[in-house]
Amino acid sequence: MVKRSISLPILFAFEALILGIFALPSNLNFMAWAFSDQGANLTAQYLTAHGYRANIDFAYHYGLLPLLLGRIWFSLSGATPHACVLLVFLCTLAAAWALARIALNLELGITGVAFLVIALPLAIPFNPPNLAHALEAALLSNALAEQAAQRHSRSLALATAGLFVRPSMSYVYGFLLLLLLLWRLNQERHLNLRRMSKALLPALLTGTVLVAILGFVYGFPSLVRAVFPLTGLSTYSAQNFGFCRAGRGFWYPTSPHFSYYADTPAGFWIAGTLWLLICGAIDARRALIGGSAKYEIVLCCAVLHLAFISLFFGNRFSWWYYSYMLCIGIAVSSTWTSIYRDGVCALALIALVGQASELVVFNALWRVTSPSPATAGLWASKSERFEWERVIEIVREGRSKSPATVSLLEEVGCVELLFSGFQPPVSLYLIRGEATKSDIARKLAQMSHSSTVVVLIRTLHDGLLPDLPQFKQVLAKYHVVWKGENLEVYEKR
Repeated sequence: MVKRSISLPILFAFEALILGIFALPSNLNFMAWAFSDQGANLTAQYLTAHGYRANIDFAYHYGLLPLLLGRIWFSLSGATPHACVLLVFLCTLAAAWALARIALNLELGITGVAFLVIALPLAIPFNPPNLAHALEAALLSNALAEQAAQRHSRSLALATAGLFVRPSMSYVYGFLLLLLLLWRLNQERHLNLRRMSKALLPALLTGTVLVAILGFVYGFPSLVRAVFPLTGLSTYSAQNFGFCRAGRGFWYPTSPHFSYYADTPAGFWIAGTLWLLICGAIDARRALIGGSAKYEIVLCCAVLHLAFISLFFGNRFSWWYYSYMLCIGIAVSSTWTSIYRDGVCALALIALVGQASELVVFNALWRVTSPSPATAGLWASKSERFEWERVIEIVREGRSKSPATVSLLEEVGCVELLFSGFQPPVSLYLIRGEATKSDIARKLAQMSHSSTVVVLIRTLHDGLLPDLPQFKQVLAKYHVVWKGENLEVYEKR
């Protein structure tokens, strides 16, 4: 048992390391950092360091704990994409370690362990758009590991910390843990104020300390808005997020065919969801009448997965947000009877085949992209690198002729922080349903006082911008001097 307790965490950590290396071209992709969600990790740090308040001066739909962790980390390593990717990888290592702990605490056996090893690329977010996703996975997966060891107080404390990372699933999980705690105390005839206080003390201390620190660093008005998911709710409504709305493209695409469900994660996710929900319904009674931790974990994972589908499912790419809960629940169900072991073996095969498309994508990134000084050491294809070099050349020519200011119009990213010569960022998310009025006003003012504006084409053509006519009205005072595949350069008339 001692050898197994050492070898399993090493096995999962080694696999996480291999997957992290394999995902490098995606995690350090130039377009993702310069003009997409990954760049928000650095831009949010810049804005808060310059006095902007999250959810008051700029839109921010995550909790403040990732900001604080990033602030501490970047003060030691420097605020770069490479440093952020390393921090994300450490969070994935923590999540992989949690899966190994669950396997050990519940004695999953060869079938459950093999399933987790095969499904690990689908379970843990190795390529998250924001540090918050990786940190939440690290906290909640370890909370499940503590619950598997029957340490519910510690589990509730980790779920409480999760409230300050992403104010979504941690609310559901924390409430579920609280109910389980009260139920267990009642079953043991120990439901009294003293025992309840002792059980809830770690969570209360965790919440109190984080409220004090985050409120002091970022301000209590910002903290209050970050803890309550009002920004996220408005975003989901404005962008039509939901399992049966924007998320439908994942489980029922426009032209569904067998190969789509076979060689993408969709087939495994759908089959695994049905399996977990059925298992959760079957063992609900056994989990509540004092059954082993195995039944309790499966029930919790089923309830949390159902909450994700009904409450937190966003667009077609959000299926992986809480995939680790799905995989944990499936793996634990393999310990029941031989019929369940056979079912988990079948799901392991589906998961293995379903990673084919992901393998093709990452393999293509290794072949067609590479890092370059021209793209700040980030990975880009030849065409992307040529396009960006041309933009930089035009910007430099304009600045050499006369005093000039250059601004960027993109919905999210950190390109202004990666390259000199651009006006600093004044907003984080310029996206319909997310941007605040002050976000929009600052960006419009910055553009109006710029001699050159570099525009990410999709921001205009995909209609992502809030108050799009106002932005087009400002751009009407400019004319296009160059147009590429992804970017346009405007100069004032």
